[in-house]
Amino acid sequence: METNPNSTPIGKAKRQSTIPNKDNDLHAVAITVGRNWEKAQELTLAWVSQAEFKTCVNDFGSSLSTKNEKGGQRSPVTQKLKLVDKTINSSIKHVKGYLSEKYGEEEAKAYYPKFGIVHSKGGYILPKERLNRLQALKMVVPALKEEGLEDKKYGTQFWEPIVTMYIQYIDDTIDMDGSIAKHVGNKENCKQRIRQVLNSIIFLLRANYPDTYKSMLREWGFQREKY
Repeated sequence: METNPNSTPIGKAKRQSTIPNKDNDLHAVAITVGRNWEKAQELTLAWVSQAEFKTCVNDFGSSLSTKNEKGGQRSPVTQKLKLVDKTINSSIKHVKGYLSEKYGEEEAKAYYPKFGIVHSKGGYILPKERLNRLQALKMVVPALKEEGLEDKKYGTQFWEPIVTMYIQYIDDTIDMDGSIAKHVGNKENCKQRIRQVLNSIIFLLRANYPDTYKSMLREWGFQREKY
């Protein structure tokens, strides 16, 4: 008789973790366990103290808050970049139009590179990748002046503030991404240490309360049924 290797045998429940995986749940459990550990001074771990664990839990909570805060700040900047990108995409067409008027449609393409305009599947555009687009934007104003197009409606007065805004928004996203990465790294280090301590405390409770450790785990904040 063939059996399905992915099926779960009847009457055998899927094992659930005593320690939660989600960051907020892990933080909440660590706080509760830490408070109970402070009350049980007789229970010790050779490699970490109760005070050190409390500091680690507090650092983990701070990293969580900072990461969420920085991530929230990045969203408005990203939206602003999308709006500027939309303006750039619609406006660069006018620059190509000026070149066509001056040189003819086919001959104008030879002048596109000095404006940072590149060929893509959709035609001739400024690069889509933002760092490449930024470098291309920096070429537009000097090229307009060189071609005598600075006084046009979509001349230097139009493009200079666009370039300035784009530089600022790109700088903001780079700073935020770096800050987020730093706090994510701190969070992951704290998270790993917290899980190590919680696992050790589980074994500590089992060793000291062999007959009642299951109820002790619940009292200390390890609630298996929730994870």
